[in-house]
Amino acid sequence: KIDCSAQVDDASTRRRRVLAVDGDPATLQVETVVLRKEGYLVEAAICGEEALRKARHIPFDLVLAELTLPPMTVLRLIKQFKEIDHSLPILVCCAEAQTGEALEAIWHGAYDYIVKPFQIPNLLIKVHNALEQNRLHDLVELLDEKVRGRHRFGDLLGGSAGMQLVYQSIDRLASTEANLLITGEPGVGKNLVAKEIHGISRRRDKPLYVVSGEGLSMQPTEATPGDHPEETALKEVESLTQLFGAEAGSTVILQEVAHLSPGIQRLLCGLFRRAELGQQGSSTERSNDVRIISTTAADLDQTMEEGRLLPELYYRLGGFQIRVPPLRERREDLQLLAQHFFEIACSEAGRHLCCLSPRGLEMLTGHDWPGNVRELESLVRRLAASSIHRVIGPRDIESSGCTLLMNPSVQPLEEFERAYVERVLVLVAGNMGKAAKLLGIPRSSFYRKFRKD
Repeated sequence: KIDCSAQVDDASTRRRRVLAVDGDPATLQVETVVLRKEGYLVEAAICGEEALRKARHIPFDLVLAELTLPPMTVLRLIKQFKEIDHSLPILVCCAEAQTGEALEAIWHGAYDYIVKPFQIPNLLIKVHNALEQNRLHDLVELLDEKVRGRHRFGDLLGGSAGMQLVYQSIDRLASTEANLLITGEPGVGKNLVAKEIHGISRRRDKPLYVVSGEGLSMQPTEATPGDHPEETALKEVESLTQLFGAEAGSTVILQEVAHLSPGIQRLLCGLFRRAELGQQGSSTERSNDVRIISTTAADLDQTMEEGRLLPELYYRLGGFQIRVPPLRERREDLQLLAQHFFEIACSEAGRHLCCLSPRGLEMLTGHDWPGNVRELESLVRRLAASSIHRVIGPRDIESSGCTLLMNPSVQPLEEFERAYVERVLVLVAGNMGKAAKLLGIPRSSFYRKFRKD
């Protein structure tokens, strides 16, 4: 069991270790003296090889490295430091003419850069910010380890009340043979829900087909002279099965059923009727053994009232329904989702892992997300590709072309603060003293603010 409160408390109170690396002994001496006066534990190295030797034996919280350390390049040095500790922040020192190389170093994993000759206050601010961001990153990882098991279901992420209902519905309905209807706005993850249902169902070893209702176009089978009505129904079932290309025991995800043509709707109704007859030994018995999981973003009640959906089909498809909530109804899941997408996007791009700053998260939380999770994933991918920073803030979001600040429905600051404080209290098992220390505010102020209700 992970004792997150103890680990976080230790990380926030112990003295931080800094490794200073510079080929100029005079500069190295200045850096060492200044940082030690601020209370940091400092180790000095005159070259990259010496720095790496120290890093392999001592756990550092920050590396302050000169950009030019021949014969080793700073990019190679960064790579080897990351192999030792992937989350180790590296602050690069460079001359004014070397800022282009410093930006390249950031792209390859450095935290930030500082131009020499630097002012002492500026150096201390850069060092403090790097250490603080690293502490927050460690805090997020600890929180993620503690809650991961309760905040995901296969590929679905989210610990909100709405997603808990979705998980419960999946558990309850996956083992049945019933046809299901999954509703929700575009981009909420209806297909993921359908795939999770198939993945734990009795049909999981059989094929899963995804069929777009908009792409299906077929007229019902014409009855030939002398055909019995039941034979006509059998032909319709065969036609539908051929249309899906589905084999016995398989599952079909039928997307956007509101866009099905009248002919396809009648064929589906014929399939359901045939399944109800349950005749044994017929040539089409295997054709009936297909489970249909339908999805839609439309209001099917309205679609039926407008005459664009057969009532029989609606009742047969919608006997069991799962509603996937939009992202604006599960804002507490936003940080978990964003970090998940950052991990994927940064890994694919071969760059250092990014995360949102508190203000960046506040900006995203205030957005209504009309495109839901799909819109969030798209934004995160843009940020991972365009930002040179490891910690993504409001300026990075604005420069990506996103207009989130234009949204009028920003969450009130008081609500955002209270939600954030509640998450920290969960992390420290309700210990208000530890929570106040973690948040960096006086304990008395914390008690007044949190207990004012």
